[in-house]
Amino acid sequence: MNAIWQPFDRQYQSLGVAPDFNIDLTLQFDNKLPDSLLDLWTSRCTAGQLPARRDFDMDSLRPYLGWLCLQRVTPDRSDMVLSLVGTNIVRNVGRDSTGKKLSEVLPEGVRNISMQLLRYPRPLRLWGPAAWRKREFLRHEALMLPLAHDGVEVDQVMILAMFYSPPDTPHRT
Repeated sequence: MNAIWQPFDRQYQSLGVAPDFNIDLTLQFDNKLPDSLLDLWTSRCTAGQLPARRDFDMDSLRPYLGWLCLQRVTPDRSDMVLSLVGTNIVRNVGRDSTGKKLSEVLPEGVRNISMQLLRYPRPLRLWGPAAWRKREFLRHEALMLPLAHDGVEVDQVMILAMFYSPPDTPHRT
């Protein structure tokens, strides 16, 4: 099977994910911005291999910058480090976690989702209330995209994380 579309529905059922992190494998986004980043990521996949971080220059990422987060896999592959957290994410969650490990800043179930991408790389959509930061008044939607310097072994995850508060909740047109 193609490396970028690994099946893993059953594996994600046991991750202990909280209701504020719902997994959508169909990638049905409320906003068009994640769709356009997914299209860009897909265009960088060649011969069934994952793109690398180097495949995305600043000009191609400009529309997403404030909403982007990069996670780098630790050398022992037991955790990830947030190497970039966009300014819009920082503003909405109320903290800058750049340089911290996922195990230090996110619920275990969410860390497990990122770690599962190491074994089963494919795009994912997460969505729900931002309750993990005690900001239930916000709703989040995220696109998770695995990256691999060699096209196969995931070494980073690029995330577009957007936050909405009613009545700003986007509606697809």
